Amino acid sequence: MDTIAIIGLGYVGLPLSLQFAESGLRVIGLDVDELKIAALQSGRSYIKHIAEERVGDVSELLGGE
Repeated sequence: MDTIAIIGLGYVGLPLSLQFAESGLRVIGLDVDELKIAALQSGRSYIKHIAEERVGDVSELLGGE
């Protein structure tokens, strides 16, 4: 499986990460905000227009510790 890294998971990085993950790539998202990383690892969205179901659907493709 191909892997891509996205630096910054804000209003541009998170939707971009989700699109890559939905197309079948493994995504490694990097961000200095530990709360964002924890939310994503729990399948939660912190951006209003991104549904939590969308994050949860691809959570196994989102890399992280």
